Amino acid sequence: FQSNGANLYSIQKNGNASLRGNHFASNHVNTSDERLKEDITPVEDVLPRLDDIRSVRFRFKDQGDGTSDYHLGLLAQEVRAVFPELVEERADGYLGVSYGHMSAVLLQAIKEQQALIDAQQRQLDTQQAQIDALLSISGQASSGGGPALLPADLGDGGAH
Repeated sequence: FQSNGANLYSIQKNGNASLRGNHFASNHVNTSDERLKEDITPVEDVLPRLDDIRSVRFRFKDQGDGTSDYHLGLLAQEVRAVFPELVEERADGYLGVSYGHMSAVLLQAIKEQQALIDAQQRQLDTQQAQIDALLSISGQASSGGGPALLPADLGDGGAH
């Protein structure tokens, strides 16, 4: 389908379809039944790979359809470098990102980040317990006439 000489909608022989402009739908569901899948492996170590993908604000170059709105998104070349399975190449060589499938990567990133937060919280809890123990010991020493240690005194491990 064309408008003003620009292809707005096309279907290729391989079944891929291209739509230019906005697509509105009340819902889009991707097939995801485990019974239809094989060679299933977890996605892991995504946080460092996400550092190589920029979230960008951009306008599409003039394509003859009169749109010049700003968009938010990713650059397919950057995505392909770290998650090639999320990028498709059109017949004309241009690349597209499967934003819907990016949700699996982002979910894993949240899980990895939460694991880091949990480990840091455990470390803080351990350190707080050590501080409390030292303060308790110093409080007993101060009742015996010695100087009490203050939290600032513990910064160098209590060595004076």
